[in-house]
Amino acid sequence: MSNLSNVNRYQDLIFKRGYLISDIEVDKPNTNWEELCVGKYFVYYDKLNEIKYYEKNGSWVFLLGNTIDIENNTSSMDIISENLFKHLQKSEDDFFDYLDLISGRYILMYNYAGKTKIMSDATGMRGIAYSVDKTVISSHAQLLKMLTGSALSPQIKNEWTKKYGGYHIPGHFTPYENIFFLTPNTLLEIESKKIKRFFPRAPLTQKPVKEIALEISALVKAQFSILEKKHDKFLFSLTAGTDSRTTLALSKEIANKIQYFTYYKVSDKYPNGVRSLEIDRAVVGDMANNLNLEHNFIPLKEDAKSNDFTEFVGALKRNTFRSHSYRLAKFYYEELPREKLHIRSNILEIGRYFYRSKIALPAHANAKLLARCYSTDAERDEEVCSLFEKFYNDVEMDNIYNYDPYDIFYWEYRMGVWHSQLLLESDIAHDTFIPFNSRKILNLMLSVSNTNKKNNSIFNTIIDNNWPILNFWGINTIEKQFVKPDNEIDNYGLPLRNIKFRGSSIYDYSKKVSFSSKNIGNKVKFNMKNSAPMRGEFVEATLPIKTTETKFYQCIIHLRSPYENKKNKGRLKYQVFLNKKLLLEEDIAFWKETNQVNIHFKAEDEKSMLTIRVLSIKDCEEWNWGRAATMIIERFIVRDGKYMSEGSIEASSPHSVF
Repeated sequence: MSNLSNVNRYQDLIFKRGYLISDIEVDKPNTNWEELCVGKYFVYYDKLNEIKYYEKNGSWVFLLGNTIDIENNTSSMDIISENLFKHLQKSEDDFFDYLDLISGRYILMYNYAGKTKIMSDATGMRGIAYSVDKTVISSHAQLLKMLTGSALSPQIKNEWTKKYGGYHIPGHFTPYENIFFLTPNTLLEIESKKIKRFFPRAPLTQKPVKEIALEISALVKAQFSILEKKHDKFLFSLTAGTDSRTTLALSKEIANKIQYFTYYKVSDKYPNGVRSLEIDRAVVGDMANNLNLEHNFIPLKEDAKSNDFTEFVGALKRNTFRSHSYRLAKFYYEELPREKLHIRSNILEIGRYFYRSKIALPAHANAKLLARCYSTDAERDEEVCSLFEKFYNDVEMDNIYNYDPYDIFYWEYRMGVWHSQLLLESDIAHDTFIPFNSRKILNLMLSVSNTNKKNNSIFNTIIDNNWPILNFWGINTIEKQFVKPDNEIDNYGLPLRNIKFRGSSIYDYSKKVSFSSKNIGNKVKFNMKNSAPMRGEFVEATLPIKTTETKFYQCIIHLRSPYENKKNKGRLKYQVFLNKKLLLEEDIAFWKETNQVNIHFKAEDEKSMLTIRVLSIKDCEEWNWGRAATMIIERFIVRDGKYMSEGSIEASSPHSVF
């Protein structure tokens, strides 16, 4: 291994908080590291890491990192390692069941049935990289490159970063030949270098949102109660988004022990900060002021240069091969209190339908579709797809029961690879804790309907239950919700829980058109995602109406299309159908006010179907027309009616055509 003594003055940051496991003795990677024999392996680790080695009669478990048993409410690694050992003596499945209850950031190595195995925490926050050429495993892929002499992999192309804008390299690959990442929910059999999936082990069962929100809240708040006894101060990165708002709500009881911060980027071109972070500054500043939070804004000067910063970057490049923000890392190191536990919220997007909310995806997954998630342009790149093919097979993506493959992919790839490498940059200043990082809690997040995932129902309920005043501020918007909804005013109308959406083309019903929808109980909005919809493309919402054959009904529906610009007429229109019969249509460019549509009809069956469709009349320009043609169903009511002329319909808009 190369001598690190000739590295710059930041050399003590190299591989900080890291570890190395080898089957042969090697030099310590850093003078701050300790050495321990675990079974037949040599373990080297930064002494900032807490460890526990529990051995009895030749069997053993080894833990490195920080852990909390969320069922027995203990952070004692003595107790947790002993419990892991006891469960392992019963069976490996019993061991896995207990492991699902462990939160924290850690690696776990154990010996079972003559095989040595290693795995990470629930989302791989304590990353694991390994070589298939030699028996070496580490937190840092670069350290393995140094030890093995591995060359750059010819399979990985530098231009992919610019071409596809991906957060990371495809799959579980690193830039180095025969060095890979071990992704969450899989383990590595060290001797054979084989990967085995151990989660999920059973099908997913849906549960009510309220029940899940209560259970997650209790599990997370109990962890904060444990942590506040061990730490005098915490760090908390606060934004205007859902994830940090959820964690903020659950950490209310320890808010007086937290130093909150929000960073924003400035430069000579943007001295007041880039526009994309202005919402964070406005919302968080108002929250911090009104809630008396100890909060600081951090300006990161993106174009500042100095010899000192160059030295700093030189050291950090030894830790990561793909930078997140070296300037943010330097701020962590120099400006925030050292070695205070940093509470983060990143992994909550696992429960928020991430890929499906952005990309049109089928029910199944394969290598090309995973490449589409990496970049919508990459699925046509055979080299990228071949890497995802190996990833798909190695991590047994076919062995996930009824879990949504794209939820699992986000969990194991986006979080398990990209996020774990991001944390290596902040490791130079502090350790990180995410209180949702246990398979028990993540499994609960996924145990709701797809609609509830898309609508952030669990997280909204958690906030409302634990710190409801936080709902005063909008999510990623400067708009405020000044008044809590009044059920008699806001919730009048039938719930739209059974509404069904479809995106297609009237010229080819097999075509799939991507759309966005939001359902908030008795109100719905939806639109096509395509910026330039083609002629005939549409998105529609269908409402089933329970009826009695031959009985008369009156259906009242309030519709609103917020766009109005008459000079842009002739591009999109909305239509109202009853039982597939067109009753009304209107150009979206004519009227942005609520259109109160009143339909009288005689039921022909035990179920009638009301459909609201937004249709592209022509090939539209790249002017964000899909979003412009948003349709909002503000109210839906069905009442007993009386005989009127067949298909009688009225509308309050002067532009509706019957």
